[in-house]
Amino acid sequence: MPAPISDEHALAFARALIRHGGNRAMAARDMGYPEGKNAKNRHMAMVRNPKVQQHLQAEIHNQLQALTPKALATLEALLSNKSACVRLDAAKDVLNRNAIGTGEDKSNTPPLLISIQIGDKTLGDPPPKPPKTSDAVATTISEHADIERTLDLD
Repeated sequence: MPAPISDEHALAFARALIRHGGNRAMAARDMGYPEGKNAKNRHMAMVRNPKVQQHLQAEIHNQLQALTPKALATLEALLSNKSACVRLDAAKDVLNRNAIGTGEDKSNTPPLLISIQIGDKTLGDPPPKPPKTSDAVATTISEHADIERTLDLD
C-alpha cells in the first residue's frame, strides 16, 4: 500500500516529473528527498502513487491542450510548404485527424485488379493454387518461363 501523501505534495511531484522529462531522481531531488540507499525504491513508489498518477495525467493533459494552438499553426504552415511531399503529408494528417477518407469499412471499396494480355498470355490473373504433384510443379515452372520469354524485350 502506498504511503499517504497530501494532494499538494502529489501535484508538486507530478509537476517536477514533467519538468524533468520523467526523470524520477531529479524530480525527487527538487522535492527535497534525500539520496541514499533506497532512493530508487522511494522514487518509484512516488511515481506509482495513485494521487501522483492522477495529478500527472491531469497535468499532461493540460500541457497538451496548451500546445494545441502551436501545433495547429505548425500544421497550417506545413500546408503552404514549398515541398509537395511535405504539403501532402500535412494534408493527409489534417484529413486523418478529422476522420475524412479513413472509413473503417473497406467492404464498399472494390479491389483494383489489373490484367495485361500479351499475345495469348494473360498476366495479372489470380495466382494459381499450389500444385499438388511434381508434374504440376514442372508445368507451372514452364508456364512462368514462357511468360518471362514473352516479356523479354532485349
